[in-house]
Amino acid sequence: MTRELSTWSSFRVLVSIGDNPVATGGCTLIGDVAHLLGSVTLPAWRRRGAYRAVLAERLRLASKNGATLALVKGRVDTSAPTLERAGFVDYGEERRYRLRLA
Repeated sequence: MTRELSTWSSFRVLVSIGDNPVATGGCTLIGDVAHLLGSVTLPAWRRRGAYRAVLAERLRLASKNGATLALVKGRVDTSAPTLERAGFVDYGEERRYRLRLA
């Protein structure tokens, strides 16, 4: 059940196939900007449209609630191609490094 989002500052959506939750993603609304975050699709369900469905629903709900711009960080090897096909533009890169601590 979806409650009225006009009083919310953030929300999450979930994609289920049958009884299986397979993908989820969040959104925080700050003014007219939708910050998309925390998306994940179970590996066995990737490349079947679940991430695209999560993205589309977050964008739909954000737009319905006043967002005119969406920001997202996407992994180059997983979500970036889908984000680019949806119209997102790449404005830079963030690199992460793991350091082994003794």
